[in-house]
Amino acid sequence: MLKIELYKLRKQSGFTLIELIVVIVILGIVSAVAAPYFLNVQSNARVATLNGFIGSFNAADSLVMEKAMIAGVDNRPGEVTIPHTDIKLQDGYLSIAPENINNVMNVDGLMMSASEKSDIPSTYVYFGDKELTFKEIASQRCFVHLSRSLTVTSEGKKAVGPIVIRRFFEGC
Repeated sequence: MLKIELYKLRKQSGFTLIELIVVIVILGIVSAVAAPYFLNVQSNARVATLNGFIGSFNAADSLVMEKAMIAGVDNRPGEVTIPHTDIKLQDGYLSIAPENINNVMNVDGLMMSASEKSDIPSTYVYFGDKELTFKEIASQRCFVHLSRSLTVTSEGKKAVGPIVIRRFFEGC
């Protein structure tokens, strides 16, 4: 009698085939729902990083302009350095040259390249470990373009206007 009871106990240990199939089906459903999210994490992180750069840049621009007003150099024409800093203004606005942006804020993990067109001040911010040409940056389709608007005054001179920020996130 004792042998029969031990045999019954051994037979009842473990999972049934139905229980294993139910668990596998549940895991399949959960992975089907969660997989697209995890596959898109890198893209979301790149977009968030570039959006974070834009927010930080706008905040830094405001702080720099306040510092320039205090120093009395906010409305001077041409390129002006704010006293006791390495920060430059161009025609009353923060210069968007890559080296100036590096002086203003931390841009670790991002690269910056100045525009190849000398008459329009602009900078491209993108992911990478080396400086790229505009064609290489454009082919990535994951960058931010900072530029200034230009107008012609009555004397025929170009005046630099406020920052124009364009987002290109299709390739992120």
